[in-house]
Amino acid sequence: MKDTATDVYSFIGDARTNVSIGGDARTVRTIAEERHPNVELLGMGTQHIVVGDPVHPDRVIAFESIPNHNRQLFHLVEKYHMHNIMNILYPENFPRLHGVSREDAYNVRERVEDPTPIKFGQYSIAKQLQNEIYSETGIDPMFDIQGDNFVKTADGNYKYIDLLDNVAVFFSYSEEKVAELFRTKRAGGKTNEELKAMADAGDKSAERLYKMSRSLRHSLHRTEELALLQKAFRNGEFDPEEWQFKAAIRNFPQYRKDRLMRDVISYNKINGRNKN
Repeated sequence: MKDTATDVYSFIGDARTNVSIGGDARTVRTIAEERHPNVELLGMGTQHIVVGDPVHPDRVIAFESIPNHNRQLFHLVEKYHMHNIMNILYPENFPRLHGVSREDAYNVRERVEDPTPIKFGQYSIAKQLQNEIYSETGIDPMFDIQGDNFVKTADGNYKYIDLLDNVAVFFSYSEEKVAELFRTKRAGGKTNEELKAMADAGDKSAERLYKMSRSLRHSLHRTEELALLQKAFRNGEFDPEEWQFKAAIRNFPQYRKDRLMRDVISYNKINGRNKN
């Protein structure tokens, strides 16, 4: 029988209770086998319990083993946009992050088929990839190399299956380098203007690529703004909960407040409220 969202949430409740009293991966797997045989348990790391998405077979859901409901929402929004940038520019190394939830402490990711865990050499893999990304884009992502966060795929690429962070206080990137990388790697040498013209003429493939380029620019701008917000938060310049619900961001033009609030509203929609 196929698992359902109700099965998954019931299992996660039991598994989190077990972890809270000292349970480990072995006992969590026993709980899945004996009490929740319909749930596809894929693994348990130091921070997450990963199960198959009961609705979308090409996705997985990573639940925090011990939920942190106090994490600031803009941290999660930043992670989403960082992954969107990396997945667009480096799809061979970063699965797509479909959504994040603070309320239920989980994230939904693209499923990596037949991954081989990397037990040794994660630091060198991360450093090489970090240097490559910085050289090609000016972006400096932060990797967590604890646990099995890199896997090797059937095509020989290394994929990072944990969540990324922005390593710098300010998010920086080279607009020219990013545009050139997208043009040569994803757009078949076409510029955004050429893609738009082709899309307007009815080319569906060009339309998809043009929308992807817009999504990339959107995430670059959001991540840049969110890095500034985090700096303001650390300096005690505003209350993030007040910002979340009232858009009270000091020293930000009104149009930026409106754009950031649209992010908050959209992420509240996927905060686990529709579970069935």
